[in-house]
Amino acid sequence: MSNEQLKDDIHDIDKRITVIESTLIRLETNHLTHIEASMAKMEENMSRMDRRMWNGVVIFLVQALLVSLSAIGFLLAKVL
Repeated sequence: MSNEQLKDDIHDIDKRITVIESTLIRLETNHLTHIEASMAKMEENMSRMDRRMWNGVVIFLVQALLVSLSAIGFLLAKVL
């Protein structure tokens, strides 16, 4: 191989590496953007789920209190 041929090959390889590097950077940037968007959406969904769970706990406690008071009232009515 001649010196000119080696220089041309090196130049060609350098161009290819540059294209690969830019492609990798673009893929990384796009991938991170999509991950960040997915994480934001997931955070919003988790907040909604947390509110629903707390609402369920409060409703359960109110129902348990009403049932307990009803049972106590029924037993007191039998005794009195």
